[in-house]
Amino acid sequence: HVHKLLQQLLRDADVPKVSSWEEALVPILLRATDDVDPDVQNGDDIDIRNYVKLKKVPGGKPGDTAYISGLIFTKNVALKSMSRLIMQPRILIVTFALEYSRHEQHFMSLDPVIRQEREYLQNLVGRIAALKPD
Repeated sequence: HVHKLLQQLLRDADVPKVSSWEEALVPILLRATDDVDPDVQNGDDIDIRNYVKLKKVPGGKPGDTAYISGLIFTKNVALKSMSRLIMQPRILIVTFALEYSRHEQHFMSLDPVIRQEREYLQNLVGRIAALKPD
């Protein structure tokens, strides 16, 4: 069934060499359906296209097809001088805002508040830097 559906889709898209593309894509399709397991009962979408991304390379051949499991980030580096490849990276994900929470109900002098805010942020950044993320 998978083979016939893929053949039809490839023909509809006017893809040349349908049989060679089918041979390259079927193992990848089967692996993707095994790897992606949405939890529909807890609100995940059942449509696999929300979890799988395809990258088409112009001029690519069926033998160039590859499956990559995991997360892929496509954001460019901020500066050209920054490294584009880090072997065995240590990644830190910050899930909160890096800010000092002020109490708006109290009237106070701004100098101690600004000092306290600066000290809090320095401590927070120091703790993050101590983890040595790449």
